[in-house]
Amino acid sequence: MIEFEQIIYITMDKLLSLTIDLRIFCNKILDNYRNRKSLDFPKEHLFIHYLERLEANLDSVRILIPELADNQKIEHSIGLILRSNMADFFTIIYISMGKLHSEKKWIDRICIVNYDQTKHIRKDLTISFKNGWLTKEQQELGLSKIEKDYSFMKNLTELDLDDQKNKLPGSQKITEEMLKNTNMKSLARGYELFKYYSQYEHYGFITSIIKNVDFSTDLDRIKRTLYYSCSSLNFIIMNLELWEYLEEGKVITSKFE
Repeated sequence: MIEFEQIIYITMDKLLSLTIDLRIFCNKILDNYRNRKSLDFPKEHLFIHYLERLEANLDSVRILIPELADNQKIEHSIGLILRSNMADFFTIIYISMGKLHSEKKWIDRICIVNYDQTKHIRKDLTISFKNGWLTKEQQELGLSKIEKDYSFMKNLTELDLDDQKNKLPGSQKITEEMLKNTNMKSLARGYELFKYYSQYEHYGFITSIIKNVDFSTDLDRIKRTLYYSCSSLNFIIMNLELWEYLEEGKVITSKFE
């Protein structure tokens, strides 16, 4: 009979192998763009940056997993990294559902995601001015630069990007849309993992309870979250229309079964 400790080591080896496979795959896709002086907006720019962040996060997880055997507290750090991957997963899915609908809706959603960041920056500039952390001149300079550098997106869509109705929805709203979409329904349960790891940023009663779960359960969650990272890669491939990588993506996905 295999001892429980031995099972744990086998599981961690499997997690490490999956993480390495995903990172190599991510790098292979990125190789198509490393020597490019510029990226097309809106059809490339955002997805390459998601790839870069995925690659960095996967590399961090790759480094941390071998340390888990001697220090299980490291799982907390892995959880925070994987939360970032899950947040990106939902945004990638949001955009991908637009692409499955129409080219127009795809571009609309890419613009919404990117322009949403400018709304947050403008809000922060206003708050900083009101709190006396910025002068009026500094605030206006920042707002002017945002308008100059990012207003071009308004010409790519018929949506009023400044309207608060046209903002990036939260993970719950995206999940609700996924549940209505035949192609996405099976992935909607990723919401549970995202909300679970989101608790790692808080320190109330719930966090103290979930931090005391069985270690094998922690490892299972890491594996399932890596699966969603793999799904992110596959949908990035679809958005970039790099069809030659689809088969390799399917092979890596099958390793999670």
